[in-house]
Amino acid sequence: MSAPRRTRIARGMMVTLALVAGASIGAVQAASTATLNVMLPSIIAKPGDTLKVYLDLDASPALYNITSAEYRLKLGASVIQSARVLNEGFAWNWGAPFVNASPDSVLLAAAGASKVSTSNPRMSTVELIVKASAAPGTDLPLTFTRLLLNEGTPSVSYTAGVLKIRTGTAGVGANVPGLALRVAPNPAHGAVNAAFEVPAGVRGGTIELFAPDGRRVRSQSVSAGAGSVLWTLRDGRPAPASGIYWVRLRAGGGQRTVRVAVLE
Repeated sequence: MSAPRRTRIARGMMVTLALVAGASIGAVQAASTATLNVMLPSIIAKPGDTLKVYLDLDASPALYNITSAEYRLKLGASVIQSARVLNEGFAWNWGAPFVNASPDSVLLAAAGASKVSTSNPRMSTVELIVKASAAPGTDLPLTFTRLLLNEGTPSVSYTAGVLKIRTGTAGVGANVPGLALRVAPNPAHGAVNAAFEVPAGVRGGTIELFAPDGRRVRSQSVSAGAGSVLWTLRDGRPAPASGIYWVRLRAGGGQRTVRVAVLE
């Protein structure tokens, strides 16, 4: 991305953020109407821990002609000592993005002429260091105050996460290294294929499919390693109605969740 274009994006983001006074989420689409979703993780950490927050879309970015990405991840200086954006994810598709990271928030803007071609849904990874003085029992919400692709098309929403500061052994919640989940096709017509990876040393886990009303309509145990589960939605049981469903992988105390549109 050229320096003038990066400067224009950065200035545009600063103006917009000033207009929304840093706390408004008006730039974030409602989850029920958005095309894409970013599910922020639930993480348990101890004071002084270093951890990663993965910002993943729930579908392949290659399907949406993405040429720009912007976000502001809200944090909190009472809990976070420092934050930085790692060099990974499609936000680096056009070279180093504009980044302004602080204990209170992480701001990123990136754009270029070429469309994102990767099927990897990872937009960005943020590394956080928790203050050694962070009070155990504190719950820090993880939310966006700005989240935008292609200046609004496709629309994108988010599901809030939380960073829980606890003592003793920390469970790294949805941030378990090596735990991965991909769902295809998306939208699904008649069948959902969930490809997963459970890290070695984990005894296994469970993949579940949840209907829009929260009912669990499919469930299957999985073992450590890479594999896939194919759910035929017309297999003698009542076929799920059209709508937004959720596939969840749970293993080793962590989880991954992906949104999938089912069209019948």
